[in-house]
Amino acid sequence: SIPAPAPEEIPLPADELPEYTSTEIEACANSDSGFKAVLDATRQILGKQLTRHDMSRMLGIYNHLGLSAEVIYVLLHYCADRYRGPEGAARKRTIRAIEREAFLWANKELNSPEEAEAYVEEQKQLHSSLNSVKTALEIYDRKLIPSEESYFTSWLEMGFSVDVIRLAYERTVKNTGKRALPYMNTILA
Repeated sequence: SIPAPAPEEIPLPADELPEYTSTEIEACANSDSGFKAVLDATRQILGKQLTRHDMSRMLGIYNHLGLSAEVIYVLLHYCADRYRGPEGAARKRTIRAIEREAFLWANKELNSPEEAEAYVEEQKQLHSSLNSVKTALEIYDRKLIPSEESYFTSWLEMGFSVDVIRLAYERTVKNTGKRALPYMNTILA
């Protein structure tokens, strides 16, 4: 039988950051002004003192995922904006939400502040368009569920306007008596 690899030889899953010790975090913060700025910005965005776990996550984003301090700064502000409620009241921001978004950004290879800013603008436009579709389909009192958001996003990405999506909705309701997104998809796809 093949012996199991030593713990340090086991590769990390693609969606997991390494855990750093307090000594490693402190050494990086003392020697790298970019990482120190990341910690300061994270502290400010989260509005609290960072735990060792929080700092380890941020070092993983900086070191393991390879996002620059400038890109992380854009990421932090994007996450802060996403967690503002409709009246501007902040919902609880978490290091886990920042970490999840960082993985998305790393996978999209957002390597410069300009690329990150362009992505943020695209997301703002998409969010605005999704809200318009939501209103057109008479969804007022709740958030979209993931499958709805997926359908709406795909239709917008295919280039359909909100007016065309509204027409497909009206046709769907006329023919089925309800909002049936799979049926709407056959009309639009």
